[in-house]
Amino acid sequence: MIALGIAALAAAATGAPAAAAAQPTYGQAAAAYAKANLVGRPYRSGYRGEDAFDCSGSVYLAWKHALPGRVEEVASRDQYLGAGKRIQVGTGTALAASYLRAGDLLFWSKDGTVAGIYHVAMYLGDGTLLQTASGRDSFIGGLNYAPSLRMPVAVRPQGAGAPAPSATHDAMDAGLYDEFAYGDFNGDGYDDVLWFTGTMARKAPQKGWQISYGSASGMSQFRQVASHAWSPADQELAVADLDGDGRDDVLWFTGQTSPSLYWTGWQAAYGTANGFTPFTKVGSSSSTPATASLALSDFTGDRRADVLWFTGTGDTTQRYSGWQLATGTGAGFSAYRPVRASAQTPARAQLAIADFTGDGRSDILWFTGTKDAATRYNGWQLATATGTGFSRYAKVRSSAQTPARAQLAIADFSGDGRADVLWFTGRVDRTKRFSGWQLTRSGASGFGAYARVSTRGDTPLTREHAYADFSGDRRADVLWFTGRWSRVTQFAGWQLAAGKPRGLEKMVRVHSSGRTPRRQ
Repeated sequence: MIALGIAALAAAATGAPAAAAAQPTYGQAAAAYAKANLVGRPYRSGYRGEDAFDCSGSVYLAWKHALPGRVEEVASRDQYLGAGKRIQVGTGTALAASYLRAGDLLFWSKDGTVAGIYHVAMYLGDGTLLQTASGRDSFIGGLNYAPSLRMPVAVRPQGAGAPAPSATHDAMDAGLYDEFAYGDFNGDGYDDVLWFTGTMARKAPQKGWQISYGSASGMSQFRQVASHAWSPADQELAVADLDGDGRDDVLWFTGQTSPSLYWTGWQAAYGTANGFTPFTKVGSSSSTPATASLALSDFTGDRRADVLWFTGTGDTTQRYSGWQLATGTGAGFSAYRPVRASAQTPARAQLAIADFTGDGRSDILWFTGTKDAATRYNGWQLATATGTGFSRYAKVRSSAQTPARAQLAIADFSGDGRADVLWFTGRVDRTKRFSGWQLTRSGASGFGAYARVSTRGDTPLTREHAYADFSGDRRADVLWFTGRWSRVTQFAGWQLAAGKPRGLEKMVRVHSSGRTPRRQ
């Protein structure tokens, strides 16, 4: 016999319908995550890891797992100024448990000013707060902590009252915000799949950063290689070889320079034979790809990644104008220096960054979107990296195609050291001039004619693909995440179409996993 709740028993006795359970909110989900995963963790000033944190880190982490991006990873005084509904709570007064809602943030100031804010806590419901303070582990405390120092306004993050799937909803465990990245992280010549799980929750089946290593026999099972909860969902991370050792690394643009925070500037986790080093600071800049148009690639040909900043202005009276390059030194980055007088940015023009000339330096390919010869720039235009800057644009193909109009992938599929353009036409009709997958290879004088390299009709919109050298032959491959676990279905698990000198091989299963970049 199934046990009935009190409300259901009462309804059964009176013949009245049972009251429906209240729909949980995202604020309640944030509170539930905090109680299950953050209480009992040690205090660490300025830290944001799920193994330890300070007060502003605790509320950021709780909300990251409920609704990422609603509470920022900043100091408590900056969280006080963040978006959300302002709730008047007064100063020096006792509050009833009904006054606030789960997920609301309360703040304390040493002198009643925003500049004096020194502490934040999150309301958990039932008259309790998530408290994180120096000298002890995170704990559940009473609602009316230090009322005389409490700021008169509480913040209810945006979306706090919206219905959540469940009280224990975890955005990261739901697979909505974790992501894959690709690179050769152990330096064995095979590209790997790095999975940012987005969680270090105690009950999560996979935690931290997980890697599936490429090999001659396929992809290995995922295993944890770093205890970080950071993922591209809530942090700006980029993959490249930063120190020139043949292993790809992860560069984290923290967006922070405050001395009160543990992680500031640009931080690097270097790839090793078995995982990653701890993060180390490699730059003091607060700029990120979201706040400035930045590109990470080897523009100088020394096998170390550099940062190219598209400033968006051609005004040379400004301190920084045109394109500015911070050169990788192996242990950090040099100061910015101008490398091209251009106001172009990726937001204004459709640009691709890769080595199209085969000289080991990344170039800029501009898809102008027009074939009109009357315009100064038409077709595909290439600005070649020279080692000290960039050449003038030169036309390398008479085409109006752009990534916004056609589904294109850019990588060296032919293995000649030059990046090519693979076009997913979405058609399987062989009688059409352009159908299947079409490849145009870059050469000394530009790009050649398109040639069909596969009769497949799937595209990045209909299938989840990745492009990297997973087979270790210096040719980029197409890795298809089917999303199916079956070992007997023809196309299941991860399927690889290996690159070859003039095309792509047929799909071969290289992993039985059903995980995909968007659905773990």
